[in-house]
Amino acid sequence: MKKIILASIFVLILSIPAFAAFGSKGVIPGGEPIEYRGLKITSDGVNVIIVNRGDKNVTFSAACVFVGQKNENIGDFFIDEIVLAPQEHKTLNKLFLKGDAKLSRKAETLRWTVYTLEKK
Repeated sequence: MKKIILASIFVLILSIPAFAAFGSKGVIPGGEPIEYRGLKITSDGVNVIIVNRGDKNVTFSAACVFVGQKNENIGDFFIDEIVLAPQEHKTLNKLFLKGDAKLSRKAETLRWTVYTLEKK
């Protein structure tokens, strides 16, 4: 009985990565000191919190692409230029999602393109 329980727990642990897509928080490559948190895809669009972890004001704009298993672009959204004070976070709600919301939720990774990153 113990072997069956251990085997089923082992299978469940191994299946966790299959259900985990991109993370809801992380760093933006090439966007240091900017991070994102609370990334959620809703029927109204994309909600995300952008955080300035630095000690200077930052002007930031970027685009993010949801990438599927076969490296295909599933959907994307754009963050228009925002200004963040040191240690400030801004909540961006209902950003327009170009693409399929259901497939975007199942994306494997995110691909970020930083358009503006000015530290003042």
